[in-house]
Amino acid sequence: MNIPSNPNTKINNDGDSFPPLFLYPNVVGCFLYVQILNYPYISYVVNTIAQFLASLQYQHYQALVQIFYYLTSILYLALCFNSTAKTILLERYGDAYYARNFTNQKSYTSMLLLLNLL
Repeated sequence: MNIPSNPNTKINNDGDSFPPLFLYPNVVGCFLYVQILNYPYISYVVNTIAQFLASLQYQHYQALVQIFYYLTSILYLALCFNSTAKTILLERYGDAYYARNFTNQKSYTSMLLLLNLL
């Protein structure tokens, strides 16, 4: 699984209802926690499925399963740095515009990582 969600799939309230799953809100909450700590690039799809906690449908469950498969497929991926530098300084800067686009109320975020070998 290369991406956490299919970009051509629209998740909405149209479709067949799904039997209520008591663990669905817990799993979505865990994904929200994971996105904040480790994987900020899955934020869009996790926040999208979090909007439909009250009216669970089959497409929401499919999106949840796809996120789970994606996270398990990248579990052992890591960045490895092999350097002779005495000090490695990793700096992270983030920026966010919350609902700055007044036509559709979209939020934008960005992140910059700098690696300095001293």
